[in-house]
Amino acid sequence: MLCGLVDTMLAHRKLFILHQRNQTALSGLHIKGHDGDHEEMEQQCRRILGDPAIPARDRVRLSCALGALLSSLMTVSDLGDLSIETYGDLLREAITDLLEPRGDVSRAHRADGR
Repeated sequence: MLCGLVDTMLAHRKLFILHQRNQTALSGLHIKGHDGDHEEMEQQCRRILGDPAIPARDRVRLSCALGALLSSLMTVSDLGDLSIETYGDLLREAITDLLEPRGDVSRAHRADGR
């Protein structure tokens, strides 16, 4: 789901940044036909993150991936030497790494006391 949003969010990054920075002010505005989609996606994320039946490790990883996706929109212009396509590819890779780790890092940390 998140990797699929990368291209859309990068294409409309200025709008997403505006929305994130002005969420309270914009929440009072009504955009016909838009509210349902945005509300539905936000509620779905909240249900997943708040569901104790889903392992905590998975919920934390999802939360981190969401944060990476949203915060990356704020810094994309700082990496002006990268094309949007390259940035999108690297962002999808980072999100995938957060959601599907290559090794069980948490167990390695517990074994050595970290």
